[in-house]
Amino acid sequence: MEGKTLLTSKTFWTNAVALIGMILTGTGVILEPQWVVYQAVVLAAVNVGIRMYTGKPITGIVVLPEDAK
Repeated sequence: MEGKTLLTSKTFWTNAVALIGMILTGTGVILEPQWVVYQAVVLAAVNVGIRMYTGKPITGIVVLPEDAK
């Protein structure tokens, strides 16, 4: 089974953006801190959707030149 790199993973980038959003919300920069609960619920639902759509495993962080095709 052919895989993909971490940096091309939709799940990775979704979680990275969500983490930044939750930190900003939790500190009160963007929204009131109680909104973090709703962000977590939405993130869980989005992660389930992405995992149902994606089937390739993560094989590494980046593609090395000798591995590139």
